[in-house]
Amino acid sequence: MIAYTALLLFIIGIFCLMRVGVKTDKILSVGVFFSVSAVFLDFLSGLQRQSAQVFSFVWNSAPSGDIKFDIVSNYYNYELILPFFLLTLITIGNNAFVRYEERKNVYNALLLFNVTALMMMVTSNNFVQLLSMLFIVDILAAFVGKKIRALKEYSIANMVADMMIFMVLAVINGRVDSLDMREILNYKSTGRYLNFITVIGLTAVLIKFGIFIFQFGIISLRRLRLHRLQSIMFLFSPAAALVLLLKFSALWSASPYFNIYLNAACIFTLLWGMLGLVISSSLRGKMIYMQMMFWGVFIELLRFSGFVWNSSFTALMMCFYLFSSSIYLIYVCANREDSFFQITKSRFCSGLCAFLPLLIQTVTVAITADLLEKIYNNSNRYYIWSFAVLFVLGLSNMAHQTYFNGEQNTKQHRTESHKYFVYALLPLVMMIYMICNINIQSAVVWGFTASFLALTYVNPLTETSRLYEVKYLQKMASESVAYGTAFNNILQYVGRLLWLLIDWKLLEKFIIGTTIVMLQRLIRIFRSIHSVFVGRILFAVIAIAGILLFAEFTGGKN
Repeated sequence: MIAYTALLLFIIGIFCLMRVGVKTDKILSVGVFFSVSAVFLDFLSGLQRQSAQVFSFVWNSAPSGDIKFDIVSNYYNYELILPFFLLTLITIGNNAFVRYEERKNVYNALLLFNVTALMMMVTSNNFVQLLSMLFIVDILAAFVGKKIRALKEYSIANMVADMMIFMVLAVINGRVDSLDMREILNYKSTGRYLNFITVIGLTAVLIKFGIFIFQFGIISLRRLRLHRLQSIMFLFSPAAALVLLLKFSALWSASPYFNIYLNAACIFTLLWGMLGLVISSSLRGKMIYMQMMFWGVFIELLRFSGFVWNSSFTALMMCFYLFSSSIYLIYVCANREDSFFQITKSRFCSGLCAFLPLLIQTVTVAITADLLEKIYNNSNRYYIWSFAVLFVLGLSNMAHQTYFNGEQNTKQHRTESHKYFVYALLPLVMMIYMICNINIQSAVVWGFTASFLALTYVNPLTETSRLYEVKYLQKMASESVAYGTAFNNILQYVGRLLWLLIDWKLLEKFIIGTTIVMLQRLIRIFRSIHSVFVGRILFAVIAIAGILLFAEFTGGKN
């Protein structure tokens, strides 16, 4: 039962927050990994049982109905939770056995709380539960990133997206007068404001994915550590965006603007990611652009499948995580050097460090080709394969820059190769399992694998591969310029306009100026009152008025 799994993960997360010494923390992190592994095995047994169960209690009451906390355990929810849970387990394992974090268990706790919140999002039948868990995921992402300045743009982007989702849910609730997510089909039948909530809701999801032209939040994360960047891109806001897209696609797809908007976003994302993958001089930057390309293809595959999740999409996510893990392996073997210019200049490649990442990348390309052959719709096969060809071209260009650029220097970093082999153990075990299900006889698999290796060696983009050495392109900071143009500059102009109209014209000139004039006149009046002549006259008037009033009241009584 998913509720039981979520409770166990939450308890383990609370346990991880205990303050202990450094050595004890390392030992406990290994114990946490094995504990989460046991919970994962129990989760897999629940997936195999395929029994539908519901855990529900009333959270609060509202005029629109009771706010329920629902955890629905069925086969579909198990399938959707599986990749997030498995990626969390792998990340905790890497954290336990590789030098990831100084306080390993605090990092483990954040990961466990996050996957628990994702479980609550997947199983939710209530708007309040969905929105609350969405906020929690974004808050946990900020804690994982640690660097507040690096997360400024990312946090602002997520805040704007969350407010958009809140607006969509408010419009739906105002129409159907219910907080139950199953009522969105009733809203679909009315058709009122359908295009509005589709554009707003889909924009929020694209912002969280980091899709073009909303990539500025994800791009800003390249100042984080590589393992934190990898965790955020797979397990936090993009994962929440994926859940939102699957839950609301039935409503949004009724709008004629949905497919047009989504197709344009995915196509431009793939092209922009390809350009960034070639130009970026940072290993983190290349990973981010590679992730953008992946989400562009992945969302299109979901659309062709009617936004129905299945095991093929789980395997596809795991394949791409394996590929990004090979990038991290390159990073640690190069003494955690992020500059691509320095990596290719010093050449980390020696022994295991040269062979293992290339092996992982080649096998994952083969598995991905097999999965694409199983997923794509025949009516869209050329469309999808054009995406895949461009994707492989970008990946092979990056691999060529890694393995064949620069001068050979086998002495440097030779001692580092054996230390991080354990990092690849879990991915390799998973890769072997996935190889067992691959169609060896497929011409597509062999063709894509051979093409990837050939393009990695030859690289038709040889001239463009040197663009990352052009300092002017690296200093352009197009994402920051776009962010400033779209947000900072507009807010500054609006602020100046409001200052001019409200602060200066209304407050200073009208309200404050009028008040000053009135006070000046009152002061003059009081000064006149305090003069001797006016004071005597005023005293006489008050005395006469008092005598008349006294006489009036006395005469009335007689």
